[in-house]
Amino acid sequence: MPDDHQHYVPQFLLRNFAAGGSKRNHKIWVFDKRNEKSFMASIAKVATQGNFYDFSADGKTRSLDPALQRLESLVAGDFREILRHRVLPKSAETRARIAFFVAVQMVRTKAHRQQFIDLSDLLLQEIEKRGGWAPGAPQACEFNAEESAAQSIQNIPDLARTSAPLILKKSWILYSTKASDPFYIGAR
Repeated sequence: MPDDHQHYVPQFLLRNFAAGGSKRNHKIWVFDKRNEKSFMASIAKVATQGNFYDFSADGKTRSLDPALQRLESLVAGDFREILRHRVLPKSAETRARIAFFVAVQMVRTKAHRQQFIDLSDLLLQEIEKRGGWAPGAPQACEFNAEESAAQSIQNIPDLARTSAPLILKKSWILYSTKASDPFYIGAR
């Protein structure tokens, strides 16, 4: 049975920003943009949602989470090496693995799921503006949150496979800073 506590930002990445807590209960600073409040939270409770990668297909409940956990396990060591030596890998195999991981990260988000709903809404609005559906034309379906999640989850492997080669073609730059002069990152 898949774990229902599924992270959309891997814990191994979040641990690099730990600012407190015990070794088993790392904590990071979180900024809630909606409420404009900062607080510390356990990594286990950040960037996670129950059953986030579970979906129904052919009448069965399936989950992409086990495959994502395997991918995270594969690249966690690559990231440890980058952090330890402060240099990007030269190995083509390692770079390909990281590129695939980055591609997956780009499409395993809540925002990616919302794009299906937004695109469907925009399409339906435009069709209505232009007078509605032509007689006999197949009508596009509206995506609700559940359908959007299922479609998004099922698309992750293919989108990552097609995006990874493009990421490999990019110039990779590693920025670093001193502990005395930290920098911050964020996501929207």
